[in-house]
Amino acid sequence: MELIDTEHPSQFNQGLMELGALVCTPTSPKCLLCPVREYCTAFNEGNPEELPVKTKKVKTKNLHYDVFVVQNEKDQFLLEKRPEKGLLANMWQFPMLEQTDIEEHTNEAKLADIYKLELINRDQLMSFKHVFSHLVWHMDSYVISAQQIGDAPDNSNWFSIEEMKELPMPVPMQKIWQKFNLNL
Repeated sequence: MELIDTEHPSQFNQGLMELGALVCTPTSPKCLLCPVREYCTAFNEGNPEELPVKTKKVKTKNLHYDVFVVQNEKDQFLLEKRPEKGLLANMWQFPMLEQTDIEEHTNEAKLADIYKLELINRDQLMSFKHVFSHLVWHMDSYVISAQQIGDAPDNSNWFSIEEMKELPMPVPMQKIWQKFNLNL
């Protein structure tokens, strides 16, 4: 039996939506009026009002970050590699520090300490949010000129613009990079 007319597949889709809206409703299904009840698993098992099973919506978590596009005197940019497991595994990103409620610019001091940098100047680049299915990153990004004054963490490195083109970077970092390039 051919269910979907290859010349008019939209009619099948429209019919299913209408069936769900008028006959097979979640709270009170009208199985005796349904033209496809003989094919319906819920009807045949005798529990149509228990379906569909709705999953509980996961509450999204909001995280706030400062992201730093750090450039040195050689026109190289500091990037760090994300962990091997988890969200955006093994991708490269600009240094990103979670914001605290303590004081403005405290993340700049942390950045200098973690990456062993002498910060020369700072300009705000852009603020935006990036939505994942289960969390939202609220990101404030900055351009910082700096000099390396010590050994940076093993997961970080300086890259030229050409080298950066070959690295996998998550979408939020690509947005920041595009904005940086527009401001040149």
